[in-house]
Amino acid sequence: GALPALRGWGEISELQVSEPWRNRGIGTWLVQQAVSWHRLGGGNRMILAVTAEDEAAGAAGFYQRLGWHVLVRQRKGWQWSADPSAQTPGSV
Repeated sequence: GALPALRGWGEISELQVSEPWRNRGIGTWLVQQAVSWHRLGGGNRMILAVTAEDEAAGAAGFYQRLGWHVLVRQRKGWQWSADPSAQTPGSV
C-alpha cells in the first residue's frame, strides 16, 4: 500500500506541449484536468518538477500564472568528498 505520509499527494511530470500548439490554452487545460482528476481521487496536495532548461524556456512563468510557486531548486547530480568540510549543501 501507499505510505501514510504520502497519502493525498500527487505529482505532475513530463508535461509538454509541442511548439506549434503552444499559447492556445492546451497546457492550462491539461494542468487543470490533472488537478481535478487528482482531487476526484481524494488527493489534496500536488507537486511538479521542472528542469532548469524548461524553467529558462518559460515553464516557470507558465506555472506561476496558474498559481504554482517554487519550493525547491535542485542542482544536478551529487557531489561526494571524503573531507566533510569540503561538502556543499545538497551533497551527500
